[in-house]
Amino acid sequence: MRFRRAAVGAAVTAGLVASLTGCLGSGSGQAGGKGGGKGGAAAADVRLTAAQLLGRSATRARQVDSYTMDGTFEGSIDGHKIKAGTSMKMRTAVRLRSPMAMRMSMEPSAVDGEQIPGVTMLLDAEALYVKMPLLSELNGGKPWTKMALAEMGASGSDVASLMNQAKVQGPGSQTKVFTGSKDVREVGTEVVGGVRTRHFTGTLSLTDALAAADPDVRESLNDFKKMKATSLSFDLWVGPDDLPRKLTNRISTPAGPLTTSALYSGYNAPVNITPPPASQVGTFKEGLAGLGA
Repeated sequence: MRFRRAAVGAAVTAGLVASLTGCLGSGSGQAGGKGGGKGGAAAADVRLTAAQLLGRSATRARQVDSYTMDGTFEGSIDGHKIKAGTSMKMRTAVRLRSPMAMRMSMEPSAVDGEQIPGVTMLLDAEALYVKMPLLSELNGGKPWTKMALAEMGASGSDVASLMNQAKVQGPGSQTKVFTGSKDVREVGTEVVGGVRTRHFTGTLSLTDALAAADPDVRESLNDFKKMKATSLSFDLWVGPDDLPRKLTNRISTPAGPLTTSALYSGYNAPVNITPPPASQVGTFKEGLAGLGA
């Protein structure tokens, strides 16, 4: 049980941020070239409302093949309490089309009052590789631990579930939730990551968020409902190609606010995963054997 918790703990912790900020994405169709291609807001001849622009941004973001996200999370969640004054920070590059690929790194943080060291993860079509000190102690001192997707079985169900859930999260899905706002408005322009963006802000009830969300995203929102969350406010910065470049979420709960932020870049850029050298990789099974399992 100790190994199982350690093996997936990092993934769950990182996935917590992923599910809140939209780390891994979903969507169908192809975007037209790097950076989202042409035909964005700058090319529009008709003046659209803020709500219509958000809807167009959500559609556009769901068409990309890949992106990079720098995200942070601050707050506390039942079962996953982030120590006061501590933020979780992560950087993720994701390829959404098959075969899916991911590269994720997370800075040290505190979860449930316990210090969590930095974690690096690589996901390709065959395996999840995790670089985490505790796992190294369990696999004979190798810096990386390999979890073959085909061999995970029941012990890997948490990781498989996490990846499946994360696959339907992304800037497109997140922006679509914002289209449920009844008071979204444009408040100015700002340069984000070298890109001139339009800044939108708004609020919405959890009920309206659930109504606007894709079916696969509603499960995550229902988790907030169980935490007695009532509303959320957001800010979204959209580039001239209609793609989200930055977003912040503030969700109100009885335990205090949950704040997430994300910077998006690298739309449609290649995400190639190179597994660590075999000499540096231990296996999930070796870790279990080390515990006498």
